[in-house]
Amino acid sequence: MEGFTLVELMVAITITIVLLAMVPFVIQAVSDSAAYSQGTAAASTQARTAFQEMQNRVQSASQVCLPTQMTTVGPTVTAGFGLRIMTYAFGKSQWDQWIVNTSTHTLQEQEWPSNWVNGNAVPAWNTVATGVVNSSTVPFSLPTVSTGSPQTVAADLQLQTSYGHTKQSAEFKATMAALDTPYTSNPTVVCATASTQEGWT
Repeated sequence: MEGFTLVELMVAITITIVLLAMVPFVIQAVSDSAAYSQGTAAASTQARTAFQEMQNRVQSASQVCLPTQMTTVGPTVTAGFGLRIMTYAFGKSQWDQWIVNTSTHTLQEQEWPSNWVNGNAVPAWNTVATGVVNSSTVPFSLPTVSTGSPQTVAADLQLQTSYGHTKQSAEFKATMAALDTPYTSNPTVVCATASTQEGWT
């Protein structure tokens, strides 16, 4: 019975060492792939939940206002980084607004009844999504309104999540029709009548 030659043994050992050296890289690649999938799924879930919440309110909105339409006194919000609506969702008339806070990287939401007056308790801001990294991309916009069609809110959120040693970025877009807004080319809104304590400049 013939045995292995020294050269054959050395070749076999070399191949084994190379294969063993590749194992950590394979494990890391699998781990990174799993982390990427988890991060993307987490960001997708947040975006989907946020958009669904907004859709429920926006589709029953009679007024849609961006920060540039605000004349009340309050914290400054960059144009396009906030959205305020008057809605009758779920059978109650109320104001709803969302802002992308670029300092905390969060999407925040606040709501208060339409009969709110100065002196009443100021409602708290609630965090709807975290890891929102919109900086140059405007999260909220209103395409030009044409006669015979309702106002449409376009939302574009950029989210970033971290899993393990990796960071995943994803962009999520949605278009929401405010079916109860005025069907004219220049809808009249009274955004300035909203409360001053939680308003925008």
